[in-house]
Amino acid sequence: MTSITIDIRKIFDSGIGTFIQNILPILISNKPDFTFNLLCYKNELSQLEWVSAKNVNLIDCSSRQYSIKEQIEIPFKIPKNTDIFWMPHFNIPILPVNARKKIVTIHDVFHLAFWKDLSWPQKIYSKLIINHAVRNFDKVITVSKFSKNEIIKYTKINEKKIKTIYNGINFEKYCNINNDNSLTRLPEKYILYVGNVKPHKNITGLIRAFMAVEPEIIAGYKLLIVGKKEGFIINDEKLQVELENNPLLKDKITFTGKVSEDELINIYKNADMLVFPSFYEGFGLPPLEAMASDCPVICSTAASLPEVCGEAVMYCNPYDHIDIAEKIKKLILNKEIRNRLIEKGRIRAKYFKWNECAHKYLDIFEKLLN
Repeated sequence: MTSITIDIRKIFDSGIGTFIQNILPILISNKPDFTFNLLCYKNELSQLEWVSAKNVNLIDCSSRQYSIKEQIEIPFKIPKNTDIFWMPHFNIPILPVNARKKIVTIHDVFHLAFWKDLSWPQKIYSKLIINHAVRNFDKVITVSKFSKNEIIKYTKINEKKIKTIYNGINFEKYCNINNDNSLTRLPEKYILYVGNVKPHKNITGLIRAFMAVEPEIIAGYKLLIVGKKEGFIINDEKLQVELENNPLLKDKITFTGKVSEDELINIYKNADMLVFPSFYEGFGLPPLEAMASDCPVICSTAASLPEVCGEAVMYCNPYDHIDIAEKIKKLILNKEIRNRLIEKGRIRAKYFKWNECAHKYLDIFEKLLN
């Protein structure tokens, strides 16, 4: 049997975790003649049905991601008969591994593009690991043409070594769930952001934009941020003071913390709009998830987002919070634009399928083995 070893320790993270959770069951079910050795935190996987498949072998790993320990542990946990070793993220082991072929998926090179914003340990780690990955692995896969060009730009890798495979979404699941407002005790009217709260996501710009919309237009609306408030860094001191001292503003902005997928779908369904003002994205799943849920989207013009979202969103300048505010206002007041975006979004979201994504990975596996 062909043996493939995959590091899935990020399976419950946002973004990359969604990618792993959706693509892996398809790979496993479509290749019963493959043995899938999954490097994981074993105690976290009991809730997943496909881990009991006959061709799945769980290998417990205790090391923390991005640590020195993982650099030592991972190479020794890979079975000696491995035909393909696949890392779904750039944190590859530097030491030699027991595998005929090696594949890495690099979703973006934010750490190289925003080099000046990193700490020195982050700079050294990201530059060393990403460059080692593109030079020493047999195939590099990324999630957009934008990310492909960024990888070439910052690593000088040969273009032929990189393959672009778009992510997918579960369109049927997102479009069919009922609008159950009680599931997550949602506000009556709200503007939505979904994602993590790192600085490049531009939550500060979104909050500034929300505050800049005229009170009579934004009255009754809340800003719902699906993500943890912990780790939210505000580089705007004036805004920090305002958020801490203005009880009215505090009441207007809600961080939900982590939510289940069913809760997230209902949050999309009941939202007046999703605003996604990011400075940098390798792909960007939330706009597509919103589109599938009939939630109109205001989206940044930056990075991969125009490539992924096409003409199905209203674009904003992420560096201008007044422009973001104007787009929010327009979408609140103009039902015709809302309906048009909902219609276009539904069509666009159907284009991205996890099944197609998984089969393109399988094609690469086959080509490398042959």
